[in-house]
Amino acid sequence: TQYADLADDVLTPPPRYFRHALECVKRSVEYFKSKHVTVVAHLGDVLAAENADAGSQWTALQSFNNARAKLASATWHVAPGACDARCFGADGIVPALSSTRSPSERTYYAFFPAARWRVLVLDCVDPTGGFSSASAGT
Repeated sequence: TQYADLADDVLTPPPRYFRHALECVKRSVEYFKSKHVTVVAHLGDVLAAENADAGSQWTALQSFNNARAKLASATWHVAPGACDARCFGADGIVPALSSTRSPSERTYYAFFPAARWRVLVLDCVDPTGGFSSASAGT
């Protein structure tokens, strides 16, 4: 998503659509509702890193949560990304982004969205504040 309540930056390559990102979430939620989706996996970077610079990560997160709450019938699983780490820090990511599990020392969790399906989520954020090689694409 990389949402921020900032003007879109279309002049600097690559263009960034900060506010438009939230509209995409809203349209996705409406589409998911029409298809009776019960599980959503959001894979990294809910918020743009620019929220950390502006000190607006909590209000931006609330806007994202308000949009996804309109799909109350679905369970959301959010795997944080590097921008989320910049916004909340390594210790704050799980409490900020996860409504489906409690914070723990484990760097993984699994859920079962349907019969014969198991989804394993691996957290790439190192508890010391860095990133593991998984986030670097290895």
